[in-house]
Amino acid sequence: MENLRANSARMLYSWAQNGPLSALGCKLLAQIGRYPVGIQAIGEGSQSEFPLLEEGLFSVSTPQWIGTEQNVASGIFPPVGAHLYENCLVSPYTPGVLSSRNLLLPRSLIASRSRVTTDSGGLFYYDGSVSISKLPKSRSIPEGIHVGGAGSFNWFHFIIECLPKCLLAQRLPAEFSHFPLLLPEECRKIPAFSDALACVLGGRNVLYLKREEYFLVRRLLVIDEISISPFNLRDGNWPKIQDYSHNNDFILEFLSFFRSKLISRQPSLKVGRRVFLVRPEKFRRDYNQSELVEVARDFGFEPVAPESLTLREQADLFSNVEFAVGPSGAAWVGMIYRNGKNAPLRGLSWLPKEYEYFCSYSSLAHILDHQLMFITACTDHPLTSTRDAYISDYKVSKVDFSCALQELVGE
Repeated sequence: MENLRANSARMLYSWAQNGPLSALGCKLLAQIGRYPVGIQAIGEGSQSEFPLLEEGLFSVSTPQWIGTEQNVASGIFPPVGAHLYENCLVSPYTPGVLSSRNLLLPRSLIASRSRVTTDSGGLFYYDGSVSISKLPKSRSIPEGIHVGGAGSFNWFHFIIECLPKCLLAQRLPAEFSHFPLLLPEECRKIPAFSDALACVLGGRNVLYLKREEYFLVRRLLVIDEISISPFNLRDGNWPKIQDYSHNNDFILEFLSFFRSKLISRQPSLKVGRRVFLVRPEKFRRDYNQSELVEVARDFGFEPVAPESLTLREQADLFSNVEFAVGPSGAAWVGMIYRNGKNAPLRGLSWLPKEYEYFCSYSSLAHILDHQLMFITACTDHPLTSTRDAYISDYKVSKVDFSCALQELVGE
């Protein structure tokens, strides 16, 4: 039903925007609870702006496939600020904010709109050219700070993209100290999320929303992106190195601060653990995990499920891990708890061939001075989209895995 409404809204869009019958078109859109909106970059049309971070360097690294060189791209990451708007509709599950008759989106998303898609939080429909908003019921609040985004319910996106904004909020002028952070309900219901959030709040209040719940905020601060990693891509598109970016210095500052809140002692760096990051049964996609675990046991690896650990237990585990293997995914965020300059983590993961330029975890490993290598995972059918890759079962060659492990541990 929701897709039918969105498709109907899209077909009515031109009618509602152009020609002598545009008023009728708008009325028809309103009947299905939609209205056309323009597109603006976050920062345009704001009441005031508050600088939080100067421009800085970024470096993005492609996955280092066994037997190949790693490519590194670098450049300037733009300044980061907070922008004040009035009377905005907000969902913490999307980077988009509805202000009057405009949909405000990050500049990077607008620039890559032909390839990159985003989570709308149910608030709007956007296909890169057409943008249509819902007319949702909402709860009115006097003020708030938007720090959510696409994938804010995902551990990687939450830690690397949302939490740094929470820390930056401490740099806002004192007049905004009473503005609460607006975050998804996962930050309250999932212990690891709530524990991580507590590390960076600095005494600021938080308001939580469920998906399909919205706040109408009379005075809203929107903080620019500090780390860019696409949540999803349009069908037929695959990751490119230019899809990724982050402010190196501040991400490292944030990760050092975050690590200090969870690790109170210096871990032993003499003999590190070897762990296989296992996924729980009945995961969204299956692979030959049990076969690979048995191969890894011969090299001294023990299976560990990070999801079963508290946040502090995860920090303690990874601070003492020297070698790690496992599927690409949010468990690799754990590498932030080990200081790569003193004792780099050496890891092995795998990706389908279509993800040869998927840079989220390889870039994180690069700026932390860890070494993360990759081998190829094979699906039983050609992948058609990133969504397809997200849910499709696959297999990793036991021979390739064993050879890669020998290279990883030097045996």
